[in-house]
Amino acid sequence: MLWLLLSVQLMEFLWVLFNYLGIERTSTEPTVKSVGDIHLSFMPYSHSIASGVLLGLLAWLLIGKGLRNPVAGLAVGIGVVSHLVLDLITHAPDIALGPAFAVAGAMSACSPSDVSSRSRPARAA
Repeated sequence: MLWLLLSVQLMEFLWVLFNYLGIERTSTEPTVKSVGDIHLSFMPYSHSIASGVLLGLLAWLLIGKGLRNPVAGLAVGIGVVSHLVLDLITHAPDIALGPAFAVAGAMSACSPSDVSSRSRPARAA
């Protein structure tokens, strides 16, 4: 049961990790009063269609084949992909087909080099 609960949030866990590592970018308004004040500027690795499908297949393979539990593997794989489906329904049109398409501007109006001054300050080296 824990695997299923974690599976639907796998993309979010990766999004937080990739933001922390500086791979993906999120910016905010000076004062965050609602979710609308958070801008997902660049997230092609954690939240693209190709990444979501690949993560779902990988989860299915690892659990279904690797741990020899095909029912749990299928459930976890569907859980991962269900997050993507719900994001496609609820997000602004900011989800790319895949990481390669994000650089070409398919993510949103912001490219990785065009993160506004509202983004989080750079970490000291």
